[in-house]
Amino acid sequence: MSGSSETQSGHRGNAAHEAGLPGLRQRYAELAAALPLPDLRTESWHYGRPDKFLPEQLTQGISPQASNRSLHVADMLQHAGPAIVLRLGIEGLECLQGSMEDFGGSISLLDEHAGFSEHPALQGWLESLNQRESDKLEAEQLSRLQRVMLLDMPANSEGGLPLHLIVDMPGAGLYRSEQIVVNAQSGSACSLHLHITGDDIEEQSLLHLGLHLELADNSSLKLLRYQNTGTHCDVRGIETQHLGRDARCTSVSLFVGGRHLRHDAITSLAGPGSESVLRGLYHMGGRQTASIFSHQDHRVANAHSDLLFKGTMLDRSAASYLGQITVAPDAQGTDAYQSNRSLLLSPKARSSSSPQLEIEANDVRCSHGASVANVSSEELFYLESRGIDPETGRQLLVSGFLAEVADLVPEGRLREYVYGDMLGRRV
Repeated sequence: MSGSSETQSGHRGNAAHEAGLPGLRQRYAELAAALPLPDLRTESWHYGRPDKFLPEQLTQGISPQASNRSLHVADMLQHAGPAIVLRLGIEGLECLQGSMEDFGGSISLLDEHAGFSEHPALQGWLESLNQRESDKLEAEQLSRLQRVMLLDMPANSEGGLPLHLIVDMPGAGLYRSEQIVVNAQSGSACSLHLHITGDDIEEQSLLHLGLHLELADNSSLKLLRYQNTGTHCDVRGIETQHLGRDARCTSVSLFVGGRHLRHDAITSLAGPGSESVLRGLYHMGGRQTASIFSHQDHRVANAHSDLLFKGTMLDRSAASYLGQITVAPDAQGTDAYQSNRSLLLSPKARSSSSPQLEIEANDVRCSHGASVANVSSEELFYLESRGIDPETGRQLLVSGFLAEVADLVPEGRLREYVYGDMLGRRV
């Protein structure tokens, strides 16, 4: 991007910052109209369907009725230990368990009447928008954004009870756009469990969900995302991280079900000593597609990033992964790792992987890897010879392959939910 473009983007960002959501929507509506749809021929969308993430044929709104899967999650969490459970629904934030005062920080829901300048904790998110180029789909999301959920952790706070946030699919024929911003001030620590749920339906349901994690110096955050959706549910998610000096962020994402998935994980390591650990799994079946993109951006010296995404594909499902590691000239002492592994459980399932490195420093440790393996008929026959039917055998293979990521979920009811309701379902 040229210097003049950056200046122009900054001016637009400052104007949106003063105007709040109306200004932001106008800015990105103009951008969305000018940008083309992502090209299917690019590695980033190898098997994806970018056209399915356009909301033009859908009505913006949220069904007033909670999905059965979200009700099940809320009930499960009642027995999973002390926690705060919130649902982000049509009427705003609904507290289902615990009290928001027990979170240890402030929780706000900002609509179009709230000026961004009144909330300095949004500054990191707004700056991140100005510093990177949005594609047409993100521009569409921001042009329709109705509210921003802000979690602000005070400096040197340890956080209170774990926070669980339930975000339901909008419903048949509906579209919703949400943005969550977590601002962890210097020396603070917190954990967030994000549950994205939706039932099997007969019409398209589309969710665009942005999540920005702003970690100041010496802060830490652990994020766990459980995405468990039904047929005709399409989800475009963008997770951005900005890490200050000695900040640490651990992000674990689990994707099961749905129809079309697009997930971007963009990490900016902007402070020396910062560390980002990203883990993800996706379990696909039928004709589902998953397009995963990651970017580990090392801007300064002596930072560490470690990414592992694993996927299993059944039937005619397809997944593509494009991962990038960039190391700036001054980012000496960088330690970065990236890996994507896929397991095909059907001869008609497909997977592609393209890890990429762009290194401009000479004192670094960077590595990447990718593998696609097939389950052989001999393996399934071996399980059958031990009295295990083919369906159960496939589930065992899926659970075993994905355990490296799934076991990062805390023991107890949450892990039982992951192995039973998520990885144990027939997608």
